[in-house]
Amino acid sequence: MLAKQRHRLTIQPPKKIISVAEVLEKSDELLISKAFNQPVTQIYQCTEGFLAISDKTTNALVMNEEFLIIEKEWLDETRFVPIVTDLLRTTQPVIRYRLDDVLVTKKTDAVFTELTAIEGRLGDVLYGKRGAEIIPIFADTCRQHMAGSPVEFEDYRIVQLTLDEFNIQVFPEPENRTLIIDHLNQLFKQKSCLIPTWQWQDYEKHKAGSKKRRIQSRLGVMADTVASVDLTGKNK
Repeated sequence: MLAKQRHRLTIQPPKKIISVAEVLEKSDELLISKAFNQPVTQIYQCTEGFLAISDKTTNALVMNEEFLIIEKEWLDETRFVPIVTDLLRTTQPVIRYRLDDVLVTKKTDAVFTELTAIEGRLGDVLYGKRGAEIIPIFADTCRQHMAGSPVEFEDYRIVQLTLDEFNIQVFPEPENRTLIIDHLNQLFKQKSCLIPTWQWQDYEKHKAGSKKRRIQSRLGVMADTVASVDLTGKNK
């Protein structure tokens, strides 16, 4: 919000910008960085510990593997679910605790794991149907696809209700909804999935203080099937 209203502000530019708690989408990071001429530092922390922070020199998000053992449950070649063991806790041990997050690694020779993104929750991975197979569609894939939409918009929300039914909200209301639906269907066609049903809803404004999740799944129990699907979408 402040980044969009930067030209109207009379405050001094911030010396440091820190993103916590929310998934920082690339488009938001670029908007904020450009508005204030400052890189955005990310802190990845949760109840289970201090997991990662942006490097002071490169601004790359680096995992805190000096004090944590972070095992990787791989979902594909770059995405994984972290399993955390805290080496320092004594009163409330954290031993091989599997988080509900999807992280994306950066290929590097660095000692500690570098991340290109925190995609969000494993429970919010979307799915498509390819015959009897269930194909995962990761949040970042969907975000990038929406970024290439032929229709301009400020915000959107996509919610999966069943394997073949989705809700969609877009702000501002587009003149041609079909263009967006056709664009989303291209994503399913690329993965040879059946075309789902899209239910258009009025846009609900984000509530202050709540986490902003543009992409959500209400399938819940389907989340664990991601680990049983390989890169081609075939069950292992």
